[in-house]
Amino acid sequence: RRNEDLQEVIKQLKSVSLINIIQTLKYAQSHYAMQFESLEQELQEKTNEAQQNLEDLSTIEEDCLLL
Repeated sequence: RRNEDLQEVIKQLKSVSLINIIQTLKYAQSHYAMQFESLEQELQEKTNEAQQNLEDLSTIEEDCLLL
């Protein structure tokens, strides 16, 4: 469920309206645009890491259920 939530957040971050807002902030030379992009990149990296962890753990899920 958490993975789905993270994927939904990433999807929202790629929305046209949000991209337009960030472009406007960049045009206005707002320091918030750079901060936002930095946090967005970190969120994407952590989401990718979580997805990889989920895939790795799924390989042992069946064995753990048998315990």
